[in-house]
Amino acid sequence: LEQMEASHQNCVLIADGELAVANVLGVVTPRDALRAFVEHAPLSVQVGSWLQGLQSDWEPRAVEWDERVQDCAARMADRALHHLVVVSTSGVAGILSSTDLAQAIGATDDDAGCVPRTVGDLVCPRRTVVCRAVSTL
Repeated sequence: LEQMEASHQNCVLIADGELAVANVLGVVTPRDALRAFVEHAPLSVQVGSWLQGLQSDWEPRAVEWDERVQDCAARMADRALHHLVVVSTSGVAGILSSTDLAQAIGATDDDAGCVPRTVGDLVCPRRTVVCRAVSTL
């Protein structure tokens, strides 16, 4: 949670070891922080263990690097998701948020030079905050 606050991002990608698709455990958001608070989760609990206790499955959140922006927006709306994990052939590329999508869909050619067509046009890996599974809440 401290990493999320320090980076001014609204989610943290949780990985067990190196940042590879096989090591991703999930995404923690402010809503998850609220859930941990309501459940009285001790701050000393490892975030990876806490996520596994929720039986959270991140695969429905996975999208390919070359997926169309509109398709991702539809998936987010259908599943009430605010964050998607973007994967490419080389592994995890970053996180796509509903804010990213809103900005892309609202952009015009004059605003950004071109309207992003795929998720890869939007994802900025340096904005993705990664937290190790052994970190505490």
